[in-house]
Amino acid sequence: MRKIKGLRWYMIGLVTLGTVLGYLTRNTIAVAAPTLETQLGITTQQYSYIVAAYSACYTIMQPVAGYVLDMLGTKIGYAVFAVLWAIFCAATAMAGSWGGFALARGAVGAAEAAMIPAGLKASSEWFPAKERSVAVGYFNVGSSIGAMLAPPLVVWAILAHSWQLAFIITGVLSMAWAICWLVFYKHPKQQTKLSEEERHYIISGQEVQHQTGNNSKMSARQILRNRQFWGIALPRFLAEPAWGTFNAWIPLFMFKVYGFNLKEIAMFAWMPMLFADLGCIVGGYLPPLFQRWFGVNLIVSRKLVVTMGAVLMIAPGTIGLFTSRMSPLACYVSVASRTRRFPAR
Repeated sequence: MRKIKGLRWYMIGLVTLGTVLGYLTRNTIAVAAPTLETQLGITTQQYSYIVAAYSACYTIMQPVAGYVLDMLGTKIGYAVFAVLWAIFCAATAMAGSWGGFALARGAVGAAEAAMIPAGLKASSEWFPAKERSVAVGYFNVGSSIGAMLAPPLVVWAILAHSWQLAFIITGVLSMAWAICWLVFYKHPKQQTKLSEEERHYIISGQEVQHQTGNNSKMSARQILRNRQFWGIALPRFLAEPAWGTFNAWIPLFMFKVYGFNLKEIAMFAWMPMLFADLGCIVGGYLPPLFQRWFGVNLIVSRKLVVTMGAVLMIAPGTIGLFTSRMSPLACYVSVASRTRRFPAR
């Protein structure tokens, strides 16, 4: 059978595409928010409840999703969640009140809780430790690409037909990806199109637990007492409010405060996400550069990347000082390029 050279990069490309669609479905509601306020009479306060419903269900389901992924495996587990978020996203088109939107978006959030754990798990399966920060950077690009595609796609759907069409399109695209994932994704040990040379390169460069596949499961108490867990959890807890604001509130903020119309939102709301993409890619290459420049080990180099991003995230606090329509957008662009870094495993 013909072998595919560099197959691990095709696999991370497939993971990235899933993240693109996951964040496209996530950001559809944000771009549609001005239209929902106008056509359905949903208030800003009620919209905040819709966003909170998504975030709460996403948060609660994170550990459950991780457990299911470990139990079913990356291939089947991720496919199950992707099918569910596709169905729930398309079903959002049937909502007629803020309560209906909260219910539908809560269901989408619960299903999308598997997205990042599955992406990290796939990265740990397909990449040696020394390349994993780059791999995570590339799949993490998908979060910003999805958010970047949402404004023009959703606005086009609204202007061409209705806000309902936007949710149906994103749901159908996610379902198509779930089918592709089931067809093409396999663990390196079972992938027949992977050359023996690349298979050895991947597995020999991984931690012992990934090489043997016999790593024991930690209990919840052990996880909570683990310093590595808190090293990931605390930065995420502090950083996610900023990224959540970008995803859920930029279009409505532009509409309410600066009077942007739908076409202008389609033209400009994607710009912070483009620079977030660049930050994801550059951030993946920074750890080895920091190792070379400062003589630190891999863990410290990753901490330096996160610390640099954390300092630069102060910029959104200055947005209220500007009166120009473009100045807050420029500020969002600046900080978004430095916030999207998930810890590489």
